[in-house]
Amino acid sequence: MNNPIYSYICQPVGIGTKVIQLPLYRPLNTKELSKDLVLYLRGQGYRVYSTYSPNIIVLQVHAVGIRSHYYTIKICQSSNFILIESGITNGRVELERAGLNTGLGITDEFLHSSLFALFSGALAGVDVASVLGSYEEENKILSGVQQIILYYENQGFQYSCPHCGMRVERTWKYCPHCGRALNFK
Repeated sequence: MNNPIYSYICQPVGIGTKVIQLPLYRPLNTKELSKDLVLYLRGQGYRVYSTYSPNIIVLQVHAVGIRSHYYTIKICQSSNFILIESGITNGRVELERAGLNTGLGITDEFLHSSLFALFSGALAGVDVASVLGSYEEENKILSGVQQIILYYENQGFQYSCPHCGMRVERTWKYCPHCGRALNFK
């Protein structure tokens, strides 16, 4: 995953002002993570729509009380980090018009480019005064999403490299960070 395309797709698209960057220790399965995030958020009482490609997940979360606005969250994985970007948008309708409401066959480049085009100036037409009270709820949603991503990424890691301390799996022969041989018994 270390090429210019991944550097390009893991750039913020201008959804909003909140951007979180987390370290990535192993690749995420976006299809499974997307399902887990949808189940979690629906369990919290939100209506959730998800779109994913091999390295990007877009969640559109609708909460009661914010009219037709959605919390839109883009999650992207690169070679060594996860980027989470969120904002309050009218994006759900626009994504449907773009035909992006299913993850079947969507490439990372197409999804990123479509999001960039759709969300450039995402708050245009949004009554900012009507969503000011919604930022606290957005933080709550983001916190839950972040916890699930960290939990999802940490599954299977119970060992660490004795040389550099990076979390590794027991079956690995070499540390992907420092290259040292690993020998767990």
